[in-house]
Amino acid sequence: LRLEKGNAQIMRDLALLQAQCHDWEGFAETRRELLVLKPSGRQNWITFAVATHLAGRHAEALDIVGKYEKTLEQLPPEGEEYEHSELQMYKAMVMEEGGDKEGALKLLAEGEAHIVDRLGLAETRARLLAEMGDTAGAAEAYRALVDRNPDHRGYNEALCEAKGLAGDAAG
Repeated sequence: LRLEKGNAQIMRDLALLQAQCHDWEGFAETRRELLVLKPSGRQNWITFAVATHLAGRHAEALDIVGKYEKTLEQLPPEGEEYEHSELQMYKAMVMEEGGDKEGALKLLAEGEAHIVDRLGLAETRARLLAEMGDTAGAAEAYRALVDRNPDHRGYNEALCEAKGLAGDAAG
C-alpha cells in the first residue's frame, strides 16, 4: 500500500485479511477508503456499513446505510426488491444489536410491504416482542409461527415461554 496508495485490489485483499483476523476497526477503515475511491459501487457502501457494524458502531452503520439509500433514485430500486428487503432486515438487526428494539420493530412495521422474507420478518418480530416484554404480542406472533410449522421446536418453546409455561413445549 505504501507503493500503490489507491490500488483497490490490494485494499480489498487487506480488508479481507483484516476481517479474517477480526481487526474490525482496520477493516472498517479500509472499507471506508474503498468507498472513497469508488462511491458509486453498492458493494462498497454495504461492506463499509457491515465493517462499521462489526466494529461495534451500530449508529454509524445505520447512518451509512441511510446515506446509501439517499443515493438511490427510488426505493426499492427497480429489479432489486429482494436486495432492498434484505437491507431492511439488516437495518433491523443492527438496531436490535444496538439496543433499539422498539426502533427495529417500528422499522419492520413500516417496511413490511417491501420485505420479501415473510418468515424472517415473522421470526424477528416475535423475538423482538418477546425481548421487549410484550408477552401477549409475542405469544400471538409465536402462535402464528407454530401454526405455520408445528414441528419447529424453537417456536413451540418460545410460545410456551411467552405464555409463562416455560419447560412445557406442548403448545
